[in-house]
Amino acid sequence: MQDQLEKRSQTRFSVLEYVLAFQNSSNIFARSLMVDISLRGCQIRSREKFDTGDLISIHIPREADESMEIHAEVKYCYKLQDDAIYATGVCFKPKNRSESMFIAHYIYDKLLSNKNNIFNENNE
Repeated sequence: MQDQLEKRSQTRFSVLEYVLAFQNSSNIFARSLMVDISLRGCQIRSREKFDTGDLISIHIPREADESMEIHAEVKYCYKLQDDAIYATGVCFKPKNRSESMFIAHYIYDKLLSNKNNIFNENNE
């Protein structure tokens, strides 16, 4: 199923980040795990099933107790095999420049921290 859904135009980067997904039309919050991200979208895992076309907000942690709200559209959602977890792919629909900039900075920070971790592991 995943191969059928592969329509990505941007490289995705692996992350493991707890986020909140908020389904705008039904006021449902879903505690989720973001597993990858690109400049155009991400994939989250949660117990909530979202419908293709749903408009959602993803709250990504920033600093301390703050988060950034990123607007997105659900492109697919399927139940993972033998699990009560859904994989949901979204396309970001930033409503302003600060959302777009946050995504770019978030990816850059994650790549930089991964590079530093790999460098430190190799030098130990």
